[in-house]
Amino acid sequence: MNPHPHKTIENNFILSMILAAVGSLLLYQTWTTLAFAVFAPFVLFRTRREEQTLAAEFDEEWQPYAALVPMFIPNWKIKSRENSP
Repeated sequence: MNPHPHKTIENNFILSMILAAVGSLLLYQTWTTLAFAVFAPFVLFRTRREEQTLAAEFDEEWQPYAALVPMFIPNWKIKSRENSP
């Protein structure tokens, strides 16, 4: 598995969707944004199941990738290591 497209975080789209849901709820405070924010934990659950499936399917390749690329919180050290001589 090549971590190139997601070398800082694995689920950048899901993280941005969750942040947008929480931000929208704080800004607009409507039922629609509440429903959007309530949906976020289900997305997290699905993401964890997806990672379990990937680990089962690509065990040898997945373990080093998962150790290098975090699920949601960016790992800025990866970028700094690549830029060092």
